[in-house]
Amino acid sequence: MARKTPKLDLTPELPDVVSRDFNMFYRPEAEPQIAGLKEFTASLDNFVNGAGSSMVIGSLVKEKKENTAKAVQDFAENKMKFKEAVKAGKIDKTANPFYLDKYKELSLNEYASEFNDRLIKKYGDLNVINDINEGGFDNFYQDTLKEFITEKNLGVFNPIDLEEGFFKETSNYRASLEAQHKQSQLELFKKKFNEKVKNKVVGIVSKYKNYELNPTIDDTKVTSSTVFELIAKDINKEIQSIIDVTGDGRDTIDIAFQGLADYVSVATDYEFAKKIINNVPKYLVGGTDSLENIGRIKTKKEELYQLLIEKQQEKTSRQNDFINAQKTNSRLTTYNYLETQRNNPDFNIVEYYNDPRRTTDEKIAIDQYKTDQLFDGGKSDDRDAIILIEGLLKERKFLEAHEKVSQLFKDGRITRATKNNYFDTRIANSRDFGEHPLFNSSRAVSDNIKALESVLASNASQGDKLKATNGIIYIENKLYSWIRDNQNDPKYEGKPSLLEDDFEKQFLKIFKDLKNFSELGTTLFGKGETGFSGSGTIVENIDAEIQKKKDQNKSTAKYTKEQIAIMTVDMKAISSAEFREKHKVTKEQFRKDMENK
Repeated sequence: MARKTPKLDLTPELPDVVSRDFNMFYRPEAEPQIAGLKEFTASLDNFVNGAGSSMVIGSLVKEKKENTAKAVQDFAENKMKFKEAVKAGKIDKTANPFYLDKYKELSLNEYASEFNDRLIKKYGDLNVINDINEGGFDNFYQDTLKEFITEKNLGVFNPIDLEEGFFKETSNYRASLEAQHKQSQLELFKKKFNEKVKNKVVGIVSKYKNYELNPTIDDTKVTSSTVFELIAKDINKEIQSIIDVTGDGRDTIDIAFQGLADYVSVATDYEFAKKIINNVPKYLVGGTDSLENIGRIKTKKEELYQLLIEKQQEKTSRQNDFINAQKTNSRLTTYNYLETQRNNPDFNIVEYYNDPRRTTDEKIAIDQYKTDQLFDGGKSDDRDAIILIEGLLKERKFLEAHEKVSQLFKDGRITRATKNNYFDTRIANSRDFGEHPLFNSSRAVSDNIKALESVLASNASQGDKLKATNGIIYIENKLYSWIRDNQNDPKYEGKPSLLEDDFEKQFLKIFKDLKNFSELGTTLFGKGETGFSGSGTIVENIDAEIQKKKDQNKSTAKYTKEQIAIMTVDMKAISSAEFREKHKVTKEQFRKDMENK
C-alpha cells in the first residue's frame, strides 16, 4: 500500500506561536477561557517558583543539560538528520525526551539552512526582483516553502518541534530577504522612473529637431529661434508635473537635465546638439531662477559643450583619415599593379590611363609611376630620407608618405628596392596594423619599441637615429606579417590571451635574432660594428645578416677546440686526401669554416 504524503497535523488545541511562517499553516481560533483557569495557572506558577519544588526542577535542569549535550555530539558524529538516524538505528525514538527534542531541533535547523539556500537560488533564477505585482514576493515565498516541506516530508514532525527548530529560522531568513527585496524594488522603481523622465526629455527634443517634417507640429508657428523655447516649455511642464507628485524639485531638475545630456552624448548632429545645450537651459526654470544659472547645471553644461567640440573634431579627423586612407589605398594598388605589368608587351599604359573608369587618384598614381620610370633612384638609402618617411608613417600621414617616397626616389636619395618596398608593403602595413591592440597588450613589445623611438626623439647622432629607425622597421614589418598571417587562425577564437602570448613570443624571437645575429642589433644594444651591408630592402638586408651569423655559428660549432688545433697542424703536415680521410672534410671547407669563425 502506497504511503500517503504526510501533512502538517495542526489542531486548534495547540498553543499560539509567534513565528510568521508557522502561522502560514496554523491560525488557532480564540476560544472562551475555562472558568477558574486563570486562578489555577497562578497557583501553578506559585508552586513552580516555590522552594518546595526547587529540588525537582534542579534535577530536570541537570537532566536536560546532559541529554542536550549528548544530542549535539551525536548529531555531529552521525551526520544524519533525525529521521535518517532513527531509521539507521543510530538513535532510539524512545530515548530521553530532552535528547530527542534537541536532536530534532538540530535536524530542523539544518533543514532551515537548506531551505534558505534554495530560497535565494530560486529568487535569482525566477528574477523575483522584477516582479512588481502586488503580493508577488509573498506568493513566491509561500510556494517555495510549501514545496520544500512536501519534498522533505517535514509533516511527520510535531508542529511545536517544527516551530522551534524550523519555522523560527525560516521566518528570520524570510525577513532578511524580504527587506532586501523591498529595498531593491525601491531602487529599481526609482531607476525606471528616472529613465522614463530622461526618455521623455529625449523624446521632446527629437520631436522638435525636424519640426518641419513632424505632422503634429504647426511649423508656421515655429522658427529656428523659437524652437528651443518650445522644447524648454514642454520640458518645464514635465518637470512641474513630477514635482507636484514627488515634491522633490532638485532631483527632478537634475534628472530632466540628464535627459538633455543623454541626447547630447549620443547626438551625431553636433551643431544642433551644441545649440540645444547652449539655448534650452536658459528657458528651463529651477525654483526661481533659470537652470543655466544653477551652479551644478552650469558646470555640467560646460562639460557637455566641450565634449561636443571634441567629438566633432574627432569625427572630422576620422572622416579625413578615411578619405586619405582610401586615396592612399587607391594609389598604392594602382602603382603596384603597374609594376606587375612592367614587362607585359600587351599592356598599354596610355589606354589604361584614358579608361573612363579611372579615378583621379588612380590617374595620379599612373602619372607618378610614369615619372618614376625616368629615374633610377639612389645606389643606397639616405639616412635622413628614411627617417623622414618613417616619421610620416608614425604620424599616420600615409598619403604624404606615399608622395614623399616617390619624390625621394626621384631625388636619388633612396634605392628602387626601398621605394618598391614602401609602396608594396611598408605603407600598407603601417596603415593596417600600426595601431593594432596587440602592440599594447605586451609590455615587452611596447617598451622595447618605445626605447628605440626614444633614440629618434633624443639628441642622438643621425647615425644612431638611422639604426634605431631601421630596427623599428625590421621589428614592425616582421610583426605586421605575423598579425596578418595569424590573427584569424581558428585556434585563437575566443582565446585572446593565447593570441597575445604567441605574439609576444614572436616578438622576443625577432628581437633576439636582431640583437644576436645582426650587426645593426649588436650596435643598437651595446656591441658590434656599425652599419650593415646588402642590396635589398632594410628587412631583407637584416634577414641576410641574421642568416649569415646563424650559418657561421653552425659551421664553427662542428669542431671542438681540440679538433681545430689538430686539423690546423694537419693542414700543412698531411696531404689533402689523407686530411679528408682523417677528418671527413676537405681542407678547402675547413679553411672556409675557419674564415667564417
